[in-house]
Amino acid sequence: MATNTELEIQLIAVKKDIETLRGEVDKFKSASAEAVAEEFKQTQEVLYQVFRVLGVASEWHHGMRKLTEAKAIKTAEVAALKK
Repeated sequence: MATNTELEIQLIAVKKDIETLRGEVDKFKSASAEAVAEEFKQTQEVLYQVFRVLGVASEWHHGMRKLTEAKAIKTAEVAALKK
């Protein structure tokens, strides 16, 4: 049977492992978010080029402006709910 001291040493080691894993998960989340953002940016550029070739670039700009406005409204609503 393990003594209290041995159990405490094991507990400390497990806590360190948990913190290490949390750090790795945070790094993964950050890297993943950056990759998604970059891919989204590239996709937007391709879509803009398609709209331009089709001669409807003004509709693209109008849609992007509406998207930006919708994001701003959603952000404000979420902020209001958190208060």
